[in-house]
Amino acid sequence: MVSITYANWHKVPTGLKEKIWTVVMSKYEVEDFSKAKIIQLVGAKWKAFKKDLNKKYICPAKGNEELLKHPPCTYNFIEQADWDQFVRTRLTKEFQDLSKKQSERRAKNIYSHRISRKGYANLQEELGKVFDVVEPNETIHTIRLGENNRRVSIEIALSPYAPLPIPVGDEMITVMEDVGSFVEWPKDLIVTDVQVNSIILLFVKLVLYT
Repeated sequence: MVSITYANWHKVPTGLKEKIWTVVMSKYEVEDFSKAKIIQLVGAKWKAFKKDLNKKYICPAKGNEELLKHPPCTYNFIEQADWDQFVRTRLTKEFQDLSKKQSERRAKNIYSHRISRKGYANLQEELGKVFDVVEPNETIHTIRLGENNRRVSIEIALSPYAPLPIPVGDEMITVMEDVGSFVEWPKDLIVTDVQVNSIILLFVKLVLYT
C-alpha cells in the first residue's frame, strides 16, 4: 500500500495515510483518539523496513548489478518499478554522502547525552515509548538478559539520537537505529500499552505490504 519510493514519511500523501486508517478501522476496533499514534507507528515501521532493505540487500550487493535486478524473493509484493527506483536512489552519491553525514551526526550526538546527569526518571521521556510485547525472555541476540531487564520492541523514538541504555554490540547504539527491533531494556523504563501493541502486531504487515 505504501510505496518504498517515497523519500520519507512526510512525503506520503495524506490521502494514502487516510486509506491506511480506513483499513485499520475496518479490521479492528480502535478509538479515534488513537489515529495519530497508529499512523505514526506505521510510519516508523515503514522507515525501518526501507532501512532494512538497504542494509541487508543493497549495501552488500554494491558493484554487482545482477544481484540488484529484482526485489528480494521474501518481499515479492514490491513492484519491480518501485524496486528499480529505490535501488537507484540508494546508489547515488548524494544518498551515500547523506548517509555518511547522518552516521557522523549520530556518533557525535551519542556523547551529548549523559544518562547519569538526567537520571532514569527523565530518561523514559527522552528515549521514547517502549512497548512490552512478550513475556520475559531469557536471551536477546543470543545473550542472556539481565535480571531486571526485558526483551522489548521500540516503536517510537521521541529522541532519535539518544543512546540505548543497553547497546546491541557496535551496530545499534542509538534509539533511532533500533526502531522496529527487539532489544534488552531496563524493566522500570517499560510502558505497556496493550491495545496499541496488539494492533501493531496484527495489522502492520497488512498495511505496509499489501
